[in-house]
Amino acid sequence: SVQCRRIDPADCRRCMDVTRLPVWLNADGTEHGRLQALSCSLDLSVSDLPKATITIRSADEIPSTHDFVEIFTEHGSAGIFRVVSSTYRYGQTCQLQLIGAADTLSDDIWPETAEEATRTVAEWIQLILARQTTVRWQVGSCALNASVKMKVNYSELWAMLEDVKGARPGYRWSYDFSTSPWTLSLVQMPDEISSEFRVTRNVESAQITVSDQQMCNRLVFTVTDGSSDGTPVVTVYDDTASQQKYGIRTRCTDIKTDEIPIGMSAADYARHLLSEHAVPDFAIVINGEDLWKLTGTSIDHFELGYLCRAVLPEYGETIEERVVALSYPNVIQEPHSVRVSLSSELPNITGSVASAKRV
Repeated sequence: SVQCRRIDPADCRRCMDVTRLPVWLNADGTEHGRLQALSCSLDLSVSDLPKATITIRSADEIPSTHDFVEIFTEHGSAGIFRVVSSTYRYGQTCQLQLIGAADTLSDDIWPETAEEATRTVAEWIQLILARQTTVRWQVGSCALNASVKMKVNYSELWAMLEDVKGARPGYRWSYDFSTSPWTLSLVQMPDEISSEFRVTRNVESAQITVSDQQMCNRLVFTVTDGSSDGTPVVTVYDDTASQQKYGIRTRCTDIKTDEIPIGMSAADYARHLLSEHAVPDFAIVINGEDLWKLTGTSIDHFELGYLCRAVLPEYGETIEERVVALSYPNVIQEPHSVRVSLSSELPNITGSVASAKRV
């Protein structure tokens, strides 16, 4: 999620029905000027830094690499980005490639080798951000209550943060650009349905991929004490409803006790994994329109990280999947057009089950 810089409310009212042009920012965050963009594409993801491409006239003043630009959709600020490259076509256009401003954390490294240590996620974030040479980011909230064992060796700070977050389901980075320094938080994605798509309403085309490659409804769950070489405890868990519908799909996984999320028992964690994998994985890519500005109906607004209800008459299914990516082809000329990617994120739910053998 993103919070924008504080701007004049009157300016917001004037732009309610028009997507604001990208704003070129000085190093201190003040406005250098508006970019008279011919086009601006935008790619947002729950698992990667946002990216954008802006095309301007070659005769215009052109931002340098590492300059900052704030980009907007019709819903407001999409965040602050950094220019990473530019392609100049003499007498025609200049194309800018940009990446989310958290990429600045790749400029610094952890400047030493440290012994392997176990700390909470919040403690790791605090320590990593303290290593910035130019302090652009401060610590916000951390919703992930877990411990991480890690050894650092002259690693880039952003890579370390990604390692700390890991492939845990349901969590993503949140950026608040209204503060100084900017604020980085690790938030839990809500299990709320914010949108719905129907072929007869807001969909131009859709691609649906159904896969059972990560499916499991009988889990052979082996737990070993992470602090010793204790005797493994093996338990078998079944989802009988899934077995009756799809047949028995068995997987084995080994896990150490210190890999179990804080506050969960081994049995609770095993049942959680089983429930997440007991049905086929639906991956859906929709080319459609975000109609919220036109209808005022909240279910017409796709929000990154929220759940979306997808009505699939061909499969006789109505499923709820998370919005894992939003791609806007041109927020300037086609502000309503958006490609929405929905997925249950099964390959990323746990490294244990995703890499487990099928038996």
